[in-house]
Amino acid sequence: MGTVSHTNKNRFIMAMFAMLAAPTNHSLGDVVYKKVSTLKVNPRDDEPGVVSTPNTPEPENSSFRVLKIQATGPSLTALIDGGLDRGMLPGTILRAQRPYISPLGVSEYIPVALLKTLEVRETYTLAEIVTNGSLDSQVHFPSYPELMLGDRAVPEAINIAARTQLLPTVSLSYKSLFVDPKSNPGSFELSAEGRQTLLTQAKSFAQVRAPILLVEAYTDTHGDRSANQMESYQRALTVRQTLIDELNIDPDRIIALGMGESETPQDADLPGGEDEARRVIIKVKTIPQGNLQ
Repeated sequence: MGTVSHTNKNRFIMAMFAMLAAPTNHSLGDVVYKKVSTLKVNPRDDEPGVVSTPNTPEPENSSFRVLKIQATGPSLTALIDGGLDRGMLPGTILRAQRPYISPLGVSEYIPVALLKTLEVRETYTLAEIVTNGSLDSQVHFPSYPELMLGDRAVPEAINIAARTQLLPTVSLSYKSLFVDPKSNPGSFELSAEGRQTLLTQAKSFAQVRAPILLVEAYTDTHGDRSANQMESYQRALTVRQTLIDELNIDPDRIIALGMGESETPQDADLPGGEDEARRVIIKVKTIPQGNLQ
């Protein structure tokens, strides 16, 4: 006798789960979801068979309800119970969802449609139904997988990637900047043409909010290594000072480095290759966020 009673009880529970998956009568114009402690059906006088969904998460404050669905020409329009008073904006994308409880008692919301707001009034919104039904809703609500009255509409989260700022790098040869180093090797002054070239090429750095700006000067491998190191440093200092004086770059943010013979191009020994090796590079150095003062 106890076994039969236990079997009947199991059948009753399975029957209740089956009723949860059954669609509510769409023509009645209203669906109410109530959070209750036990699974049961709560029919109302004006709407029989409305199913409560225990353990279903309560909708967030930013969620809305679909109040009405109507045909507008070839498309469908949904009336939503929130407008400017709840922060709704024209063009907002909303994902319509419907609560579902699996046979194992797991609560979740199933996407059923995608909406886009057209007109936002003070207390309500008209939204176009962009897509109606989904693969998930066809599985979980096969009898009515499309948007229904009472479905929950949640603004779609849009992740906007931070805009990437392209940090310029400029490489200029000594020949294009300085008084001919071959005819006057002791001079580290810019030629008139070289000054104009430098300012034209480096103008973009004045518009970049860079934590550190590096001026790196290099030489070829000819001559004494120590002398080349000092020569490159002096030329880097000249470029640095010109950028400070002419482009108003913060002197605390610009560093001159004499790189000497380091990082010499592979073809520096080929005809014309020494001009490529004898160069000034201006670039931005980024600092990890945790190291900023």
